[in-house]
Amino acid sequence: MECNKVLLDSVNSFLKINTGKAVIGLLLVLLLSSTLTPIALLASLISSSLLFPLIVLLLCTTVVVMLMFGYMSLLALLYRGQPAILGHIFDCFRDWKRGIKLSLLFSTMLIIISFVAVIVAFTVTFSEQKTSQLLFEEAITKIMNVMPFMTIICIVVFALFVVWPNAFVWLVFTDNPAFTIKQTFRKAHSLQKGKMWRLLFFLFRIGGIWLCVACLSSFVSSIVSIKFMDVIASGNQGLHYSFIIKICDTVSFVGFYYVLIKMMVGVIAFYDALIRDERENSIFDKNVQSIEVPVIELPAPDMES
Repeated sequence: MECNKVLLDSVNSFLKINTGKAVIGLLLVLLLSSTLTPIALLASLISSSLLFPLIVLLLCTTVVVMLMFGYMSLLALLYRGQPAILGHIFDCFRDWKRGIKLSLLFSTMLIIISFVAVIVAFTVTFSEQKTSQLLFEEAITKIMNVMPFMTIICIVVFALFVVWPNAFVWLVFTDNPAFTIKQTFRKAHSLQKGKMWRLLFFLFRIGGIWLCVACLSSFVSSIVSIKFMDVIASGNQGLHYSFIIKICDTVSFVGFYYVLIKMMVGVIAFYDALIRDERENSIFDKNVQSIEVPVIELPAPDMES
């Protein structure tokens, strides 16, 4: 397999040419995903029970995951130099039976992690309310201010504990349409076996700096929003704090999505290198097996002498 330096150069060369196409594809995914947010909010408003909004949220999240899988297909085709159009974003919907099953697994884990983060945020905020006697509205405002940072934390946790161990699942899913979901995971895990830390190090080399910048900017934005919440609400005195928050939010937004593009291309490059090695090894094994070793018959020893 190629060394990380060769793969890194390959990813950088790809991004120099195709960054615009990758950004347009991602913007389309974000635009389509944003249309699902009102649906989830409407479901929570019109339903008196908790079950129906949860089902709608799960379905909307599943659709978003399917769009992201399709976006990865688009990047894979671009990286491999194959014909690619924006319609490939909907590849997961073409094989919808397997696509829904696979996406449901990932979306369920994402929702669980998000709910845990929200519970932690509420617990911390309202535990402080008991001692400082914060108003309910102030507590909610405080939670909303920290939500952007909590969102990035959720995504990082989701990436480390769900996406990283299953980084090749969608690529195996696409390249092997006859595989079941179980076979897809088994093949993906076999490819990653013994190479997970190398993959993580490679992805950190690709986008680690941008990821740190995005997390730091989001953290600063949340801290400023909480510490100077009263000053910002007062009006003109809080304008410079509001400006700092907007700058940090913009840097966080751009940095995070640029990291997403770079790391997805990195996963594709790493996966393709492993597949090339696997094919070369299989060809080598076949050639070795096809070599006929000549059998030399030695004369029988002369027992009389």
